[in-house]
Parts: sequence; structure tokens; C-alpha cells
Amino acid sequence: MKKILLFCAAVLSMTASAETFTLDLSTAVDFNSKPIVYETKDTIVFNDNLKDVWDGTITSDAGNAGFIMTNEAKMMFKHEGNPKYASWCGFTVSKHAADSLGQFTCMAKGGLAGVGTPFLVGYSLISYTDNELSTQVAFSDEYFPTEVYICQSSYTFNSIMYGDGYAKKFTDKDTLALIISGFNATYEEIGSVTYYLAVDGKFNQNWTKVDLSSIGKCFGLNFRMTSTDKGQWGINTPTYFALDGLTISTEKVETEIQNVETSVKATKRLVNGELLIERNGNRYNAAGQLRK
Repeated sequence: MKKILLFCAAVLSMTASAETFTLDLSTAVDFNSKPIVYETKDTIVFNDNLKDVWDGTITSDAGNAGFIMTNEAKMMFKHEGNPKYASWCGFTVSKHAADSLGQFTCMAKGGLAGVGTPFLVGYSLISYTDNELSTQVAFSDEYFPTEVYICQSSYTFNSIMYGDGYAKKFTDKDTLALIISGFNATYEEIGSVTYYLAVDGKFNQNWTKVDLSSIGKCFGLNFRMTSTDKGQWGINTPTYFALDGLTISTEKVETEIQNVETSVKATKRLVNGELLIERNGNRYNAAGQLRK
């Protein structure tokens, strides 16, 4: 009995020592460790209104890559701004209370805390082979990612819903996937989770929890997007998404798996050496491509 009690005490001690951190954008600071400041005026750049967007999104450090840091630098979100071409990639912070066509909006019109509250916008810069170049979250140490909330970009939603000059209107055969991968100290992938922003004719339109517990302990996360709508230069679909509620822990935490808000059930199967995801009788690979 004494041994059992000692064992239980040890387990309780380990549990008590576990620390969990959830993304807190009120702690966000820029490259110079200064609190995030939002544009207050209606400033239009390439038809996008920068009001209520981090004022360093485009002008930050003349194009040098850096990190937006939160939670006392435990989570660092890569960002690169290029004032010469009024462009950016990686992550930025927005609190746009709209679901218009702009690249700094999301379908929820704000973060998890409600309309007009801050959230992160990710812009996944894609090469011809769909490899991630820019959208990365680094941790201050090794952590177990637990979960993250993802919402559709309004710009992307309108593109796949209606089509535009560059991308086609999605059918129920098209898919848009966000692939979230962990990386180790040498930036090698150690596991990934695929979340479908569009599948079977249904599109994400609100914050949805994505379970990350299967990735395991890592030094950070890479985000990349893939679409069935591709052309000569790669993906035609706008590669924007919104992020909030990222949670990491010092101990492995099992969380309840949440499917896409469309309640589409998915099953993973290994077929001829390829991991396929079955949804509603159809099979897709990790890139979202339909398989027979």
C-alpha cells in the first residue's frame, strides 16, 4: 500500500509541475520589444484598408524578417514586411471587425474573444512545390503543442465561394488544406496535422479547434496551405488564414479531437504506403488531392 501511495504522489507531483500557455495577443510585442500598435486611420494599400492592423505589417525593418513575440517570447511568429513593394508574408496582428474582401479580415470578424478583438493573420507564401517558406511559429524551448483555433480568411472565403480573376470557384470536389507541422532543433519535420478549410463543398466560416497533440514535443510549428486549384505558378487560391488560441504545454496533453464545423467524419488509412484520409466515401492524401 505504501508503494502505491508513493507512486500516486509521484504522478500528482508530475501533473502539478506541468505548465500550459495559451496565446495571449495582449502581450504581443514587435521586433523592438515594443507593444503592438494598430493603425488608426483608413490607410489604403492595394485596395486593402490597414486600419486596425499592426502598423509594422508592411513597413517593418525594411524587409528584414523578424518575429512578433507573445507570452514573454514563449511563442514567436515570423513576419517579413517589404515597404518597397508594400508587401508582407508570415504573420501579422489584426482586429478588423469586418468580413469583407480585405486580406486582414476573417469570417468571425474578430478573435476568439469576440468581434473586433485581436487575432493573427497568416499569409502562407508558397513555392511551386507547395513547400512552406514563411509561415512559422518558433517556441522559446521544446513544448507539446496541444491545440489551435483556425478561421477562414474572408478574402480566401470569397475567392473559393465565388471565384475571382486568379482563382476558380470551388466545387464539392475541391479541397483547401492547412498542413501544420512540428519541427525539431534542426528544423526537420517530426509530425503534422492536416485541417481542411474547404472539403466536400463545405467551407470553414468560424473559429474551429484543431487538435495538435499528435505532433509531439517540438521547437515550433510550420504552416503551409495546399489547394486543388493550381496553375503554372503554383496555388491559385489565396493562401491566407486566421489563427488564435494556440496552446502549448511542458507535458503531453491528450485533447478531444474536433472535426471541421461541417461535422465531416474522417478516417486515416495507409494504402500502398501512402497515408490517406477518408471523408464521406472519398479518399484524400495529405495535400488534399482526391485518390481513388
